[in-house]
Parts: sequence; C-alpha cells; structure tokens
Amino acid sequence: MGQFNLKLYQSAQLRQEMRANPRLYQAMELVYMPLLDLQQHLKQEIAENPFLELTEAEIEQEIELKDDIQDEPLGDEIDWEEVLLNDDFRAEGRRENFEKREFFEPTPVDTKDLRDHLNDQLRFLSLPERDLRMGEELIGNINEDGMLTCELSEVIFGVNGWLDEVRPNALAAAEEIEDAQQQKAETEEILEIFQAYDQTEAVAMLEVIQGFDPAGV
Repeated sequence: MGQFNLKLYQSAQLRQEMRANPRLYQAMELVYMPLLDLQQHLKQEIAENPFLELTEAEIEQEIELKDDIQDEPLGDEIDWEEVLLNDDFRAEGRRENFEKREFFEPTPVDTKDLRDHLNDQLRFLSLPERDLRMGEELIGNINEDGMLTCELSEVIFGVNGWLDEVRPNALAAAEEIEDAQQQKAETEEILEIFQAYDQTEAVAMLEVIQGFDPAGV
C-alpha cells in the first residue's frame, strides 16, 4: 500500500512539474510525436505564427535528430535472454543448497536381516497356522550364516509345546456350537490342525525354507 501511495505521489509531482514547465512538456510531445504528425505540426505553427521561418534543411535536421534519439542504444542495456541462458546464472543460486541437501540426507539403507527376508517369504505362502508356527520357529533359530543354531528336535519340542497350549482353547470354542453335527466337524478339524509335529513334517518344512532366497539354510 505504501508503494502504491508513493507512485501516486510521484505521478502527481510529475504532472505539477509539467504544468510548471510548459516548454518542457511541449518538447517532450515533439520528441515522441510520429514523423508525419511532426511535419504537420511544424507547418501549422509556421502558418499560425508569421514570425517563424523554417527551411527544408532545418526540417531534415529536426527529423534526423529525432531518429537518432530513438535509434540510439542504451549503453547499460541488459540482454536478459543471454543472462537466463547462462548456466552459471541458473545453477549458482541453487548449487549450495543442493550440495548441502545431498550431504545431510544419506541414502536409505535396508535394515532387514536374513530372518526378516525369510519370514516375508514364509508369510507369502499363506500356510495354515500350525505350519506357519513351525516355519517361524525354524527361521528364529537360523543365524546370519543360514545355519540352524540348535537341533531340529528342539524346534519340534518348542512348537509342540505351543500346540498343547492353544489346542484346549480351540476345542472349548467348538463345544459351544449348538448343532451336534457341526460341532463334531469343527472338533475333528481342530484336532487335525493342532496335532503334534513329528520329525518328518519338521524336515519337510525345513526344506521349504531352504528353497527361499537366499538359499543355503
């Protein structure tokens, strides 16, 4: 708002100066007047004022002076196209910020270990809860070299202990089913799903994990 008021003040001041200097105002009109209008204006002034005399040479000199003023290049004129196409001008303003950002923002590093990668592949198979638990127990006992850190029998023992804990709760939920036939089918399914793991099943699950990437378990 202050800048707008300043422009109004400057414009009003310029108009006051023009009214106070009519000769300057008239000279400015002559400078910016088109060539044909200038010739017509000069002839009209001569016709109206008998004391004025104008020769053809003076007219040509006046016209040449006007053309020189319009054609004369400004000494300090800036070639903005050249400036904008300059690579130094375009890059210099952002180079420092870019270099700082590149220095302070390290490249993200994958923090997953071998067990994480193996578990991701295990869950992708959509196995039953019983087999999924055995697979997780096997992967949990694998070191970074891809080797089991305990005997397979110990893994089986741990999984069967978990099955013994969850089996009673599942059977209790099945007993609440009112329909006798549906209750029997649900109980049989629970006993099959939560039956104890044996050595053969554990070896089969271990072979599944050995087929994951990276191999070598």
